Amino acid sequence: MKSPRARIALALVAVWAGLILLHYPWRCLPYYWDEAGYYALAALDFYRQALLIPESTQKLGHTPLVPAFVGAAWRVLGVSPCRAREAMMLVAAATLVATYALGCRVAGRKVAAWSAALLAFSPLFFAQSSMLHIEIAPALFITLAVLALLPRPELSTGDDPGKRMAAFALAASLAILSKETSVILLPVAWAFAWRARRELASTAPKARNV
Repeated sequence: MKSPRARIALALVAVWAGLILLHYPWRCLPYYWDEAGYYALAALDFYRQALLIPESTQKLGHTPLVPAFVGAAWRVLGVSPCRAREAMMLVAAATLVATYALGCRVAGRKVAAWSAALLAFSPLFFAQSSMLHIEIAPALFITLAVLALLPRPELSTGDDPGKRMAAFALAASLAILSKETSVILLPVAWAFAWRARRELASTAPKARNV
């Protein structure tokens, strides 16, 4: 029986391969719009000089995680639009796997499978999943952050809130490093934690009385 991590890795590779096949006729298209004007140049600066603030294009204050990721991928796979798009498809594949995991956590496998499938074939996600833009990465990390906040029912006796909050902090930080507007996640998470704490406090006296 495979471990949960092995199953996640296999699912990630399978979804990534599926996305590459679906995008195969267009995976080597030239860069377009913001890809050519900013993100590809920023990734190239990271690839050549490990620069987090690009010098080959305007300093627009964009967060550096996605260009740095693509620049690092180029060091392994080689520099080309094909490889940049394949790297972004890996991020999209991880987003679909995370969506499925979140669906399983809150509504069961059937809802999770439909959620991931509908997301995969929605026109906006399908187009963005191969583009050198920064929208897919925050979607991944916000999904992981929400997943980290939710307790796991199967670990009701061994669930560690401290570990979950550490995982949330890491995922939320990566989301903000992917796109600055992800900061909106923080007040939402605070509201969730505040409500969960109130519910826990209200049930504690009842549990003691029982």
